[in-house]
Amino acid sequence: MYEKKVVRVESENFDESGNITICYLRISRCNSKDYESRIDALATRMNNEGEDNYLILGDVNRQGKDPNKPALEEVCSFIKEGKVKTFVVREIARIGRSADEVVSFVNDVINTGIRFISIYDGIDSAKGLDMDKVIELAKFAEYCADTSSKRDSNAIHEKVCAGIPLYHGGPYGYIPDPKNKHKLLPDSEAAENVRYIFTKYCEL
Repeated sequence: MYEKKVVRVESENFDESGNITICYLRISRCNSKDYESRIDALATRMNNEGEDNYLILGDVNRQGKDPNKPALEEVCSFIKEGKVKTFVVREIARIGRSADEVVSFVNDVINTGIRFISIYDGIDSAKGLDMDKVIELAKFAEYCADTSSKRDSNAIHEKVCAGIPLYHGGPYGYIPDPKNKHKLLPDSEAAENVRYIFTKYCEL
C-alpha cells in the first residue's frame, strides 16, 4: 500500500506574502523516487525560467476521485488570498477526476486574473486560452480514467472467478504451486499456526 502524503517544496527565496508561482502535481501511485524526480523536474523548469518565488505542492498517492486533496486545498487558499500570479500543472487531468470539476477550476483561476499553464497540454493563458481545448482535454481525461477503472475491475473479477490469486505469494498459510503459478497450495508448516489462531479466536 502506497502512503498518502503532501509534498511541499519552496524556492530558496520563497515569500508567501504574494506574487507566487504555484506548481501543483497529483500522483496516483508511486514510490518516493518517482515523485521526487517529477518535483526535481518542476523545480528545474522554474529555475530555468527565472522564477525566484515559487512553491511546489503535491498530493502523492491520491486518486482523482479522492475528495481529500490537502495540497490542492492549500493551492485554493493561496488563490483566495490573492497571492498567486501563476498556476502551473503538469497536465490538466491532474486537477481532478471529472471534466466538470477540471473546467470549473480552470475557469475560476482564469477569472481571478491568474496566469494558467498546463505544461504537457501546451496551454499558457498568457498566449491566449482556448476553453474548448480545455473542455476536450478534460473530457478525454475523464473517459480514460473511467475506462481504465472499469478495465481493472473486470480483470480482478475474472481472476477471482478463475481462482487466480490477486497478488504474488498468496495469504499466510498458502504457498504458490511450483507447477502452476496461478494456483495456491496449503503450507503444511504454517497450517499448525493457522489452526492455533482460529482455535484461540473461537475461544474468545
